[in-house]
Amino acid sequence: MGPAEFTLAIWALLLTPGPTNTLLALSGAQRGVRASLPLIPAELCGYLLVILPLSAGGPLLLTSFPVLATVIKLSAAAWVMYLAMRLWQPVLASRASYDVTARQVFCTTLLNPKALIFGLESVLIRLNRLGIPKVALL
Repeated sequence: MGPAEFTLAIWALLLTPGPTNTLLALSGAQRGVRASLPLIPAELCGYLLVILPLSAGGPLLLTSFPVLATVIKLSAAAWVMYLAMRLWQPVLASRASYDVTARQVFCTTLLNPKALIFGLESVLIRLNRLGIPKVALL
């Protein structure tokens, strides 16, 4: 894959609405953009917590313990399914709306399949091709 194809693939991945974007859009629609801004650091922390360790040692860890990849995938799928069910349930009369918390955004980003893709594929492969050592991420 050349640089142009790689860039297009990354943009397509970023523009595809995922669970984190859905939560942020829901919060923005309910509380407004300004009130939802504090959720962005939770998203950033979630992505960094996945991308940096996976890009530094993920391939070695996952090849040493292949079952770990399955556990990660199942955990991500279970969390996204849980969020989907919560978002589609009717709002109870006692609750005026579904409030999105920073903790939910953090956990959703942490288990977001996009973060796994960025951590294992995009970052590590690109850095290796450029000859940049993995330690440079730390």
